[in-house]
Amino acid sequence: MSFSRLEFRLQTTVVAQGILTPITVVIEEPVKWSEVQIVAERDSEYHGVNFEYSDGDISVDFTCESASSLLSAQYYTYGNDAAVKFLLVSISSDLAETIRFTGKIDFNEVIIENGRVSCHIVKDDLHDKIQSRFDTPVSMADERTLDNADITPPDPVEIGLPGQALIESGYYKRVGAWSDVTEIDNPPAVGYYILLPNLIYPVGQSNPDGKPSLDTLNSSSGQINTYNGTTLQTAPDELPFITCSTAGTYDVSLIWSYEINLILYKKALLIGGAKFTGWTIEPILAVARPGQQTELIAMAPKQQGSGETNETGFKTVNADYSGTFSVTKGTKIYWYTQLRVFSSTARKLIIDVHNFTVKADIKRTTRAADSRGFAYLLPDALKHVFGVVSNALSGVTGSVWGNLISKASATQPQDGYGTEYAVSSGQQLRNLKTKAPVFSLKQLIGFLSANHAAGVLYQTDANGNHSIRVEEGRWFYRGGRIMTLEEKADEDPDVFTYTEKPNLDLACNQIVVGYEKYPTEGPGVLLEFNTERTYQTPIVSHELKKEIKSPLIGAGAAIEEARRLGIPEYDQSGKLIDRSTEGGQYDDDNFVLHVAPKAESGGVTFQVIPLTGFPYKPGQPAAKRFILPDDAAPLQVDDVVIFSNTGTANDGVEYHIFTIVHDNFGKPIYTVDASFPMVEGTFFASWQTKAQPVRIRTNERIDVLGIADPANTYNQELSPARMLRRWAWLLNSGFRYKRSTDELRCTDYKGNKEMVSRIRDGFNLPGDTDRQEVYETGNVALGAFEHFEKVFSPETIETQVCMTREQVEETLLACTNQHPDESKNCGYLTIKRKDGSMSDGFLMKLQHNPTSEVATLTLNKRFVQTTLGGPDCSDYSNWVFNRFETDGTADPDLYLFCTFQSFL
Repeated sequence: MSFSRLEFRLQTTVVAQGILTPITVVIEEPVKWSEVQIVAERDSEYHGVNFEYSDGDISVDFTCESASSLLSAQYYTYGNDAAVKFLLVSISSDLAETIRFTGKIDFNEVIIENGRVSCHIVKDDLHDKIQSRFDTPVSMADERTLDNADITPPDPVEIGLPGQALIESGYYKRVGAWSDVTEIDNPPAVGYYILLPNLIYPVGQSNPDGKPSLDTLNSSSGQINTYNGTTLQTAPDELPFITCSTAGTYDVSLIWSYEINLILYKKALLIGGAKFTGWTIEPILAVARPGQQTELIAMAPKQQGSGETNETGFKTVNADYSGTFSVTKGTKIYWYTQLRVFSSTARKLIIDVHNFTVKADIKRTTRAADSRGFAYLLPDALKHVFGVVSNALSGVTGSVWGNLISKASATQPQDGYGTEYAVSSGQQLRNLKTKAPVFSLKQLIGFLSANHAAGVLYQTDANGNHSIRVEEGRWFYRGGRIMTLEEKADEDPDVFTYTEKPNLDLACNQIVVGYEKYPTEGPGVLLEFNTERTYQTPIVSHELKKEIKSPLIGAGAAIEEARRLGIPEYDQSGKLIDRSTEGGQYDDDNFVLHVAPKAESGGVTFQVIPLTGFPYKPGQPAAKRFILPDDAAPLQVDDVVIFSNTGTANDGVEYHIFTIVHDNFGKPIYTVDASFPMVEGTFFASWQTKAQPVRIRTNERIDVLGIADPANTYNQELSPARMLRRWAWLLNSGFRYKRSTDELRCTDYKGNKEMVSRIRDGFNLPGDTDRQEVYETGNVALGAFEHFEKVFSPETIETQVCMTREQVEETLLACTNQHPDESKNCGYLTIKRKDGSMSDGFLMKLQHNPTSEVATLTLNKRFVQTTLGGPDCSDYSNWVFNRFETDGTADPDLYLFCTFQSFL
């Protein structure tokens, strides 16, 4: 690839009235420009290579009449607000142009005199601008960019939110002897009393605030009441053991062991002692479902007696219950002992209870009704936020694209995985539109990075239009050899240098992967898997923690808690209860939702009905309508429907439903805007509504064990263990010199420890090409970690070489994916030394002096599978896994040359 010349241009960006296009003039090369170095560096976190002329101030002189005239005219028209671009354009031998540098004249420090201009050039760099605003919050409702330009915000999509079952468990135990004594003066002749279990920690024991551990069943969907052992003279309606605000199933195991003595003091002037006419002791578990008769469950045989004088003596009670029952919303569960005391001769009753054991073990499964919420498709949100912070992208929301976030097209065979994500806030999940969610690039790109090691590449086309490409991390290192840079025999020995040193950035001894925020208490936390995991790696000599965390919440328990606040509730009169002003724990948090296209398919009949009574002819007034299959979900007036796969002009048209009528069989006929084209006939078609293009993706692509409700559980494919596998290609690079049988050992986890998943046949997901069983808290053998694939060798190459301007230009074109030879895009450089030895590396840093044509390069050494002197891996194909640890005949080098896949 050759370049014939560089051309320098000045171009106005503020145009005078009556001038329709900017003014562009070609100028001579500025004085001192040859001293400006080219500097390039790869983003260590997001992989893209960015380059610029000079890493500091650029001061130049123009001895050019055309430059002087243009700048003078602009200054004397607009003052120091004048805006003139400085462009460096590379023109190839076939006259193709590429803008290599864009800056602007700083009119605050410009000197113009006698055809000579001295000025500073301020870099107009999209990368620098976006990086300075990377953490800036942007509202999805913003209609102005940060630089005060107009921008049209995207529309949110409505999305159905399934009720995810939440499993909670609580356990309370108090063992020992303690007494509760109640005195009742002037008891009635027929007395009824309620004895409650003592559900409070003894003084000095584990919980100083007195709450038992059953408080994990919290008030959002049912509460365990805490109270002292008490004797009441009324029914226990105000003191239920559990109040159920959500329907569910309870597995309950209760034990209450105590002895009780009933003591009477006789009334004055009575001869003899106070006598019991009768008494009963009856432990009961009562389940009061709304609108139904209360279910009474005996927890122990009823004890009773009569005729005793002064006291009954201690009666031992061993009450217990183990069982499962389903409850509806509003159900109350009571746990108590009912006492009946009959005596007409007593002036005082003493109930003396000696407690021995109180235990409660409860497991509850609840599933609230489905609801609706709002979200933004991640590509739409990303384009909007990039557009607001950059102010420099073409189109309404900017040219932001990439295989990861784009839909299938003629150049892309399938939808990118990034199109499967939607982002929302706690308020949107509860169906509130009072406040648009706020996202930053750090959150959106950070999520894609955590799940796909994703990166960002900033590009500028030949016309100076900026674009941003978002891709999976492996894409940035996919290419072949860009060129070979050689140490020449006749070269000045002081020019060429070459050193290698360990790349300690790859040598992590600990990996923390998962989510920055997740629930740690409350409903569902015990089975929540989208939390975090900690792995210890085989690296022992270097301490480095690698954190791979999503800033967006992916925990289904948190999503469920947020969305339950949006489920409509009605009072007894049927009036909707307004809860929009009630605050939710997650209202201002941001979430990710894994989604799938919500499309139906079947035979659709399209009809064009002439309004004139004659057969329809193109151009005549007509009613246009369609009829869906019998089993199709019903649509509503004002829905906008989009069809595909008909093979006709009906595909892609946004049909707005105006009216709905029904034929004689009750089938709906949807009449649409007649101004849109429609081809008559019955065709097989797929369709979806514009407002509801997606649905929640659950377990249709993976089999899952260890969670309560796979068919309704959120974000199952976004678990930390699967995140880890999508980083395998990069993490493995740091373990090159480890054995394939070495492991990443899971040393810590939060929440669910039982989840196991496996991709179903017929589906392919990144990071798991073999469809392994993925244990969320299991150890991972390096050889099973995507076949121990590596991109880098864990060394850094630092070299100084001779490079012409053309070689630098070609390298930067390839590193920014703009080389005409696709095989070189995102490729590597080869360094060849005098002795013939060669090393490959991916560019990390470059600094080039155009005067001396000397470049200083930092490269990440490319991994090359070495086979010379290594064992034949096929010799071990029939060995079982454990044999590698015990059989001394194994070649000691096989772990360096063979992968886990070689042994299968």
